[in-house]
Amino acid sequence: MNKELQDKLYSLMALKMSGSADFGQLQELERLLKLYPDFQRLDDVLDQFPGINESATKDITDQAFAAQYVKMLYAGQEHNNIANAHDEILISKRKPRLVLLKFAAVAASLFVMILIVRTTLFSDRESRTSDKAAAQTNTAATNGKSKLTLPDGTLVYLNANSHLEYGQDFNTTSRDVVLTGEAFFDVAHNADKPFIVHTAKATIRVLGTRFNVKNYSDATWEATLLQGKIEMYLTNKPKNKLTLEPSQKVSVSVPDIKQGASSADDFKISVTKIKPLKNDIVETAWMEDKLVFVDQPLHIIIKDLERVFGINVYFKSDKARDKKYTGAFKNDNLQQILEILDLSNPIDYELKDDQLIIQ
Repeated sequence: MNKELQDKLYSLMALKMSGSADFGQLQELERLLKLYPDFQRLDDVLDQFPGINESATKDITDQAFAAQYVKMLYAGQEHNNIANAHDEILISKRKPRLVLLKFAAVAASLFVMILIVRTTLFSDRESRTSDKAAAQTNTAATNGKSKLTLPDGTLVYLNANSHLEYGQDFNTTSRDVVLTGEAFFDVAHNADKPFIVHTAKATIRVLGTRFNVKNYSDATWEATLLQGKIEMYLTNKPKNKLTLEPSQKVSVSVPDIKQGASSADDFKISVTKIKPLKNDIVETAWMEDKLVFVDQPLHIIIKDLERVFGINVYFKSDKARDKKYTGAFKNDNLQQILEILDLSNPIDYELKDDQLIIQ
């Protein structure tokens, strides 16, 4: 790898850590990490920290850059030995090692300081745009899955066909985001600034917790709490608040007016306990590239298959729509999933290109 490309990777990582990276820069970083997987581990280490804070992160950041520096110097020569050295550097407290490592640590420290200065100047320049900048928003969208760190240190994992938006003033006066699609949030605790997730159907308010939100327009709205506590309310009924405890899930569905609902906003709310399937949690299985269903009708399962595999599904009749299935699948082989579904509860289907026709 040439030095220009290496510097570009480091710069993109620094912007990501500081929360200054825009969506295009995050996408570029993701693309480069796929091309150069050796840097992925470095990026994972830096993701542990909420932002560029020299006093809090300088030591382990130096070690991470030093390890990467040494690994690149010996690339293709002593790969296994360098990989082991990389692990030892990350978990040790600067034990005296080779002079080369010391030099790499100093060089990395200087480089990190440059990045801190560059990022600070970048932030100051943006802050001087005042009112105009405040009106702008940061946007993250993805056709596949992605991970991002917000300026407050909150980790967000976006599922396929999902979109997250937050203001330029995020984490200054408030922590508000707007979600379309599905995301898992690991929220950094801040008692003075609640973290608020706005969606089309409902709003969620938290202080620091881990939860999943499913907000696709063609599916039942869901919020699943794994840790902490969340408070939510329907967008059209802000006074009717509901509090969730760990291992609870709230579902919001829009009833069919043809079946007696008074209006399209006559939402139905239900609170249930999470139903794990062996070691898998249904609502967060997508983070491990899995599809997990527990007693789910086929027409609900199909929505996930459409999103994951980018297909269009057509039911020729209603006889198969309500057939129910339970199982866990790796979502890398659509044909295999269909065959397993057919074995457990037979369906008549035809898969051709990007179309799935179910009789």
